[in-house]
Amino acid sequence: PTGQYVLFDTYNEIKKSDGTTSSYWTINILNLNNDIISGVFPPQSEGIDIGNPSFAKTSPYRFTFDYLDNTANQDYVMAADFNTGQSGIVATVKTVPGYTIIGFPSYSADDKTIVYHTAETVSGVEHDAIEQMPLKDNFIEGTGTSQPYIIDATYPSWFVIGSRITDVPKNNGELPTNYVLSQNYPNPFNPTTRIDFSIPQRGQVILKVYDLLGREVAVIVNGMFEAGNHEVEFNANKLTSGIYFYTIKTNNFTQTKKMIVLR
Repeated sequence: PTGQYVLFDTYNEIKKSDGTTSSYWTINILNLNNDIISGVFPPQSEGIDIGNPSFAKTSPYRFTFDYLDNTANQDYVMAADFNTGQSGIVATVKTVPGYTIIGFPSYSADDKTIVYHTAETVSGVEHDAIEQMPLKDNFIEGTGTSQPYIIDATYPSWFVIGSRITDVPKNNGELPTNYVLSQNYPNPFNPTTRIDFSIPQRGQVILKVYDLLGREVAVIVNGMFEAGNHEVEFNANKLTSGIYFYTIKTNNFTQTKKMIVLR
């Protein structure tokens, strides 16, 4: 969502000592700032494929994906959080004998729901369908009360028209006339806080966190933002208690404020 990272499927083959080949799918991530490619998940058991990743709409940390157990012919829609390392099961995709159905999940615009491909029985006949699953407060686990969304449809992609950015816009129809970086709230905080900023014209926004020694410890956002008032969330789960500084840089405007992480 920040424009800094790309999640993508990768197909892998391993040649075994007996001459046979084992293959599987997994997810990699590309950092466009330094062209480094990394694996998102550790090696899985044989017969497990992971793929079809989709970023959350309001957070740079969360994403949803398919977890396919080929041995059981069962696909699970899951979600995970890069910042905490936690993952959760959103839904179990309904199976049809002799036919593997893949979820291709996608977050809703507010990240409170995930839609995915599954099967629905209508008048005794199995149909492709898109189902929606409301999420728990952690945004990575399903509530277990899904509902059919569309029958005879596959491969959903819930998109937002306009710039895809990591914040929740707070525009009220009037564009700001000045650049503003607001004090984070709450402050002190543990482990999440929200930061408001306003920009009167479109531009590249870089919002970083530094420790008392001036060392960069986190990048909150790094991407293009439209003119307006914006709100972003920062999770300091990996930081120790103490005083930190957050700095915004955009269109020749720079400002720094202090935040306190209190465990």
